[in-house]
Amino acid sequence: YNVTTTKVAVTVTAEDGSIQTYPVVLTRLKSSNNYLSSLSLSKGTLSPDFISTTRTYTASVDGSVESVEVYATKAVEYSEIVSITGNDDLEFGVNTIEIKVKAEDEKVASYVINLTREKYTIATLSDLKVDGETITGFASSNFEYNLANVAFEKDSLELEAIKSNQYATVTTKVNGNAV
Repeated sequence: YNVTTTKVAVTVTAEDGSIQTYPVVLTRLKSSNNYLSSLSLSKGTLSPDFISTTRTYTASVDGSVESVEVYATKAVEYSEIVSITGNDDLEFGVNTIEIKVKAEDEKVASYVINLTREKYTIATLSDLKVDGETITGFASSNFEYNLANVAFEKDSLELEAIKSNQYATVTTKVNGNAV
């Protein structure tokens, strides 16, 4: 935005006709407003609720969220949102999202959102196979199976447990012993 300069001339005329002019130049300073008028996320809720003068917030999302969109609106037309960082490739735990706002006078201020990506709570299988075939009647919500028709001469089986949550760990025990 251009700096506005206004020239004013104040003229004083004496009784005898003498004139004195006082030139005054008025210059509007550049705006120092580096605030946002709104701030929100595509997932998660800011705490505390947004107030333009509050610069630090917290929020949390579940483990399936790998990135969030940041919706930020500048408070005045003379400012600029110069960057939004930290909202992609979220790690489990606390991630720092920073929104930088530059005022017309070039002063930059940041809003920070400490976003916690919670760990997965999913501890289920998406499939359970024996010798390459899904167990008949398999459902991720069913936790017990009985394979009653294993051939007598069969001395080994290949058991494949496919986890629903890529970050989960699968262990297998046979008769109480880890394999």
